Amino acid sequence: QQQQQQQASSSCARKADAVIILCGINDVKTCFLHGKIFFRENFENELENVIKEIKSVVGSDALVVLPGNPLHIAPLFPNPLREVILKLNDCWDDKKEKVANKLGKRKALFINSPTLQALRDAVRMHGGDSGDGIREGEFTARDGVHPNDMGYKAWANIIAAEVAKVLKDNEVQ
Repeated sequence: QQQQQQQASSSCARKADAVIILCGINDVKTCFLHGKIFFRENFENELENVIKEIKSVVGSDALVVLPGNPLHIAPLFPNPLREVILKLNDCWDDKKEKVANKLGKRKALFINSPTLQALRDAVRMHGGDSGDGIREGEFTARDGVHPNDMGYKAWANIIAAEVAKVLKDNEVQ
């Protein structure tokens, strides 16, 4: 019976070409707020389980996209806290990249966190501001951490371009 379920799951028609999972840095809060220092070690396993669950719903051929968090554009954190937060963010992004590599390019994709210049270029290329007058904080919401509308739009354009390349390559193969 379990084998039949697995066969049915693997043969299920794809309902989505790609699924984007934004995750990572809020897990740092979990570590500190709930004393779950071990959480980082479980992050990879938990992320793999989430991906399996998602693929069971949307189809096993759907590409799972794990973008790096552009926390470096967040102006909220002063040094030395900024350096610590960015290192922790890099830790989680490294874990996401490891999971994506383990699953393989046709199944999962890690996209590096965009540089400030890449965000500016994405705004310029997609009909927004010229990008020249954009300052670091102009991509973040009032909380100084999360992207604002322009930040999400620029980030989404970068993610979409990378996803389109992989989906096109997957069609060719």
